[in-house]
This record gives sequence, C-alpha cells and structure tokens, in this order.
Amino acid sequence: YAPNDIGGAVPALIPPVQVTGTLDRNDGAHVADEGDGLEKVYAFRIPAKGMVSIKLTHPSDRDLDFVVYDSAFRVRKPRLGRKTNQPEKGSLVLSAGTYFLFVTEHDRLTSRGPVDYTLDVAFQKLPPILPK
Repeated sequence: YAPNDIGGAVPALIPPVQVTGTLDRNDGAHVADEGDGLEKVYAFRIPAKGMVSIKLTHPSDRDLDFVVYDSAFRVRKPRLGRKTNQPEKGSLVLSAGTYFLFVTEHDRLTSRGPVDYTLDVAFQKLPPILPK
C-alpha cells in the first residue's frame, strides 16, 4: 500500500495526545484488518529515535485493535495492539519519521453499530548511546 491508498486527509497527531473517536461501518481504508473497511487512520511524526506508547480504550464487549505502519506501510511490531485486552496498550521503539496508526475492529461485527474509543499516544526520546 502507498500513503495515498488510505484516501483523503489523515488527521495528524502530535504526541502526547488523547483523541476520542467513533468507529463505524462506513469508516476505513481497507488496509489494517483484512480489508473490512472498519478503521480510522491517524498520522504522527517522530522527531528522533524514541519510545512510543499507545493505549486504546473501548467498551469491553467490542474488540478494537491498533496497528502501527511506517511511511512505506510496513507493519511495525505486528502483534502489538492486536489482543483482546481492554484497554489495548503497548510500546515500541521507532526511529525518526512519519508513521500511521490505524484503529480497527478485529471481529468485523459491523452489524453491531458504531463504537466509541479513546486513543492515547505518548513519545519519549531515547538518550543517545555513548561509545565505550
């Protein structure tokens, strides 16, 4: 996939940030969760190598997940954010660059209607490693 495959404008996040949203059957770019079209896409930029922490809070009767892609649309740490946890959360080290964060419903129960969520994204720059 290329960045323009997600279609339209992608909201930009500047960590630390908290975003609330609603996932509905008409949302999505058919990328993150097997082409079901149930996803919201966000972009964020990392200024330097650091730790990105993500938390996705949603109702316990739904299974929302998150997936992080780099600018070439390669999944970063594939299992992160794809469990049945409530909330979904995880951290990963990323290099400087632009990334895409997808919020998706794993079980594809589109007939259940929209679902609200809260997404928290934080960034902490890693200290440089000094030579020995």
